Amino acid sequence: MELNTAQMDRLPQIEALFQAVNAQMEREGIAIWDDIYPAVAFPEDIRQKRLYVLTQGPELLGAFALCPWTLEGSGMGWAEPDEPACCLERLAVRVDRRGEGLGAAALEQAAKLAREQGARYLRLLVADFNAPAIGLYKKCGFRRVEGIYKLEIDGSLIMQEYGFERKL
Repeated sequence: MELNTAQMDRLPQIEALFQAVNAQMEREGIAIWDDIYPAVAFPEDIRQKRLYVLTQGPELLGAFALCPWTLEGSGMGWAEPDEPACCLERLAVRVDRRGEGLGAAALEQAAKLAREQGARYLRLLVADFNAPAIGLYKKCGFRRVEGIYKLEIDGSLIMQEYGFERKL
């Protein structure tokens, strides 16, 4: 398995991966993503060199964004809020390869990259009802922090997210 920064020529594959994950989440009653998000973020993620892809030969196995941490003062109970951190966003792995450890492998790669970028923590937010993702994060050494982050969507919907972090 290889990890590389995503290139624009991979965009159709990346979009297809996330569409398949979105469809699976909808079947499981986890309506978080839609036709707009997260796809709208991919071009800028690629330009900023913060979108990474896991591949095996020509096959795309997963993708995630590793971004600078920007939620200071969010009211979350981070262990050491002033320590350098990276934020994991938009994690997806092939639906038809679930159970093969791809999610754990992606998280390990994200932790390695974050350490290389000088971070002491890898942090993320996850919808409070996304039980499969929460289970993966706990299994991979992340701990839930105190507090709930409330994300307002379109002025009428508020999504509640838990914060998770892993010391690097």
